[in-house]
Amino acid sequence: MKPEPPHLLHGPEHEALWGLTGAKREIELVSTGDMFLELVQYTDPVGRPRPDDYVLCDQGILNIGIASRDVNDYERTRDAVIGAGYHVEVPGIPANGLLVCLYALDDQGFSVEMTWIDHRQDEEYGFIPEPANA
Repeated sequence: MKPEPPHLLHGPEHEALWGLTGAKREIELVSTGDMFLELVQYTDPVGRPRPDDYVLCDQGILNIGIASRDVNDYERTRDAVIGAGYHVEVPGIPANGLLVCLYALDDQGFSVEMTWIDHRQDEEYGFIPEPANA
């Protein structure tokens, strides 16, 4: 059973807790069917720009990750990202033909991790739950 999508994941009462009472924002709620991600851009107040000495491990989003079980979907997405001119940090790390991963940077410096993992890697990467009494 898929959950019903919420209208929003957070509201003005949450922003009041963060010192953003009355903030103006644009919100997009995206879903993969059983999971939701809320993307928010504050237009007033506008966020501070990153400092010149910003590094990826500073406060904020480390990276966004997407993965696929279908290698053809992964390759189409990878090719579209590269074709759109995004900088690719690592062109792809093959691991025994069962996993491929790359990192792309967008024009704002956000890192996007793209991965294809073959189902035969499920146990090694922790996708199979351990028995309850283990």
